[in-house]
Amino acid sequence: MDTKKYKLTEETINVNCKTLYRIEALKDFGNVKKGDKGGFVENEDNLSQYDDCWIYDNAKVFDNAKVYGDAKVCGKAQVYWCAQVYWCAQVLDNAEVCGNAEVCGGAEICDNAGVYANAKIYGHALVTDNANVYANAVVRDDAEVRGNADVYDDAEVYGDAKVYGNAKVRGNAKVCGNAKVYNDAIIYGHARVCDNAEVFGDTLVFDTAEVFGKAKIRDKAMVYDNAIVYGNAEVYDSAKVYGNTKVYGNAAVFNNAQVYGLTKVFGNAKVCGDAKVYGNEKIGGNTVVYG
Repeated sequence: MDTKKYKLTEETINVNCKTLYRIEALKDFGNVKKGDKGGFVENEDNLSQYDDCWIYDNAKVFDNAKVYGDAKVCGKAQVYWCAQVYWCAQVLDNAEVCGNAEVCGGAEICDNAGVYANAKIYGHALVTDNANVYANAVVRDDAEVRGNADVYDDAEVYGDAKVYGNAKVRGNAKVCGNAKVYNDAIIYGHARVCDNAEVFGDTLVFDTAEVFGKAKIRDKAMVYDNAIVYGNAEVYDSAKVYGNTKVYGNAAVFNNAQVYGLTKVFGNAKVCGDAKVYGNEKIGGNTVVYG
């Protein structure tokens, strides 16, 4: 007994010097009815004959790409090379998934977003707008990457984290929890931004620096080396925090101040102006250091 759910029709288009065939349903399944026309495939290896997966509208799946499970590819989306879209994932609008990329679980790739190379998107993650995820990057859980953001190299974005605007997360960096990275911020190296922390503006967080709690890094501030900023602390303007420094509590480092070495800034302390604090200094309470 023939169990095929679709066939290739005689309607064809040429894409990248390849002939693609529009598909037609041979039976009812999912929200597809017998006789419904779907999108385009190069051959039957591109779309499983099992489960409820389907290619809709003018979407295209070709090369060695595979769509299976209950996945959907819609609109003018393209899945190609050796990419895989499966389980309940959706690739919509003008989105592209290619290379060896995998999109699975309940993940959604939409608008003009791209997922390339060896990237993996899963859970209920969302990649949308003009965002790109590529190289070996992973976006998972309920994380969102949108706007013109880029996540690449071996970076990971997970939990309920959001990366958007023109932000970039690269290297081995991790953004997780409810953290937000946006505007033109760049997170790289082995840096971590997590919990409810926010990094935005033209900031740089890199090396093995960590930002967590409800901390905020903004404007043109830099946090790097092994520095840690947490609690409700803020680093902003053109301030720099580096070395093995810890800034925490409700402390703030701002203007052109620099804090480095083994310094700890905590409580309601403020380091500002052109101040430089280093060594093993401990600045706490309501202290204000102004240079």
